[in-house]
Amino acid sequence: MKLVVTLISFASILNSSPIHVGVNWAIFLILLILVILGAAISYSILLHQIKRKEKQVTDQTERRVVAEKEKMEAEMEKIRLQNALNEEEMIQMQLQIQLKEQDLIYKSLLITDLQQLNKSVNDKLGMFQYKFPRKKDQEEYSHKLSELIRDASRDPIRDFELLFTQLHGGFYEKLLTINPELSRNELQLCAFLRLNLSSKDIARLTNLSLSSVEITRHHIRRKLNLDPKISLTSHLISI
Repeated sequence: MKLVVTLISFASILNSSPIHVGVNWAIFLILLILVILGAAISYSILLHQIKRKEKQVTDQTERRVVAEKEKMEAEMEKIRLQNALNEEEMIQMQLQIQLKEQDLIYKSLLITDLQQLNKSVNDKLGMFQYKFPRKKDQEEYSHKLSELIRDASRDPIRDFELLFTQLHGGFYEKLLTINPELSRNELQLCAFLRLNLSSKDIARLTNLSLSSVEITRHHIRRKLNLDPKISLTSHLISI
């Protein structure tokens, strides 16, 4: 700005002096050009500084955005791995429950078969007590046989319910919440169906006829107000 003022003053001097006017005007033009070049250079430097500052701000912003993105991706990967781990643990837990359910079914059916075998053995061996000539020997034989049968006999339903409640605690309570009028036998049948047992196996376990099991299933469907299109077994498994 001072340089411009100086040029203006110099120009006024040139106008007031007639001596060497041409030379002085040439010098003035050179100075004017130098001023313009200086201003242009200053503006260019200032513009370069502004652009460099803007680039620095942009680079910092981009680095911050990249860092935030990487942090977010790392968090998402951590969550994904945790979910995968939880899913794997859930699958393992479900497999363990299924294995325990199969073991429960097998043991219950085995105990039922043993009970029937014990009854058959008791009926057949019971007749041999009369082969002993002395009554005392007959009574002792009968007593020992009864002890043997009693020791070998177990209640499959009681054992079943004990293990079932350990695997599926709250199942009976949920059913009674839906309908408190469900009987004990109906609740037991629901437990058997929850393990996906067939009506034939249920009849074998409960020592009931197949028709009795089917009738009980019908009563359960009615008490649960179940749509005819919905499978009773699938519905109980989902509870």
